[in-house]
Amino acid sequence: MSAYVVFLRERTLDAGELDTYAKEAPAAREGHDLTPLAFYDDFEVLEGPTIEGGVILRFPDMQAARAWYHSPAYQAARAHRFKGAEYRVVLLDGIDAPPAAWVDAPTHAQESGMTSQQIDPATAWQARYGEVATRPLPPVPAVLAALLAHRSVRAYTDQPVDDEALELAIAAAQSASSSSNLQPWSVIAVRDPARRARLAELAGGQRHVAEAPLFLAWVADWSRLRRLGAAQGVATDGIDYLESYTVGVVDTALAAQNAVVAFEAQGLGIVYIGGMRNQPEAAAAELGLPQDSFVVFGMCVGHPDQARPAEIKPRLAQAAVLHREHYDAAGEAVAVGHYDPLMRRFQQDQQRDDRPWSQTSLQRVGSAEALMGRHRLREALNALGFALR
Repeated sequence: MSAYVVFLRERTLDAGELDTYAKEAPAAREGHDLTPLAFYDDFEVLEGPTIEGGVILRFPDMQAARAWYHSPAYQAARAHRFKGAEYRVVLLDGIDAPPAAWVDAPTHAQESGMTSQQIDPATAWQARYGEVATRPLPPVPAVLAALLAHRSVRAYTDQPVDDEALELAIAAAQSASSSSNLQPWSVIAVRDPARRARLAELAGGQRHVAEAPLFLAWVADWSRLRRLGAAQGVATDGIDYLESYTVGVVDTALAAQNAVVAFEAQGLGIVYIGGMRNQPEAAAAELGLPQDSFVVFGMCVGHPDQARPAEIKPRLAQAAVLHREHYDAAGEAVAVGHYDPLMRRFQQDQQRDDRPWSQTSLQRVGSAEALMGRHRLREALNALGFALR
């Protein structure tokens, strides 16, 4: 069956580099069995973010497509494409005819690559790190491509999140690793607008908590084992120790991140809400939590509003976080020096505070007041039944 490589240009960065790519790319096709199918001047985006144009290349099979993509000639041209524009590039298999409208009714999952067998992650890599990967990146499994393309979504349509999507995400959450299979977490799905509004205020007035059609409160929950022990007459003193608190938080986070991947695979967007720790007792009271449980964080879930699209937020270079054999901070200063202006540009594009990341991060940990009420978390946890011995 035929295979297709689909290029969608999302945003031009440097017209000169793009022109160079346009001149070099045709030569890179020599010696390869492919047919260009262009639709630069005649296309219509029915749903999803706008694009500037695109091209479909048809190959006799997947092997031929990969051979062309990884050829030295195309790799040399690709370097100019990276600098010239942001692209989404997808490799499709098993199609006898070109897609009549590749952009027909795309979902967020398609945009992140979840519906294709493999996708070129280079565009997402460049957005995440602000530079081209140091080595050529081969197409990767769809789930990995979706992870690379994750972004926090704070603007949603009015379309509700159905129970099927929720239950699939919770099944994914329960498929996450759990320490000793203790499963010390619960999640509360909140759809009631009035309750979401109250939770939004507890989280510091974050309006997306009130606006999202679904809000999830992720709970470190030792109350289940506490009740089980009481019912069977078995001591549960181990719950009172810091280790158990840590296990509860870690397991809750692992489960929630699995749910994120599942939601995004279904075309939904999310954003975590750490502000649920601003007033832990009030959040527990609002949600009717028993003792030995507390809300670790919240999560807004909804269909992304394409009129207010989210972008991939840059991260520190791997040199700052990846250590080999032993801890080594030698490359940290260079990594932060590269990252500060990168984050400033991102914040400017988002029309947000454009101070350097290092400055805002140090301010965030500069004092107890900067923790926005969370400096008293130990006191709150004690009140909610966590002895933390």
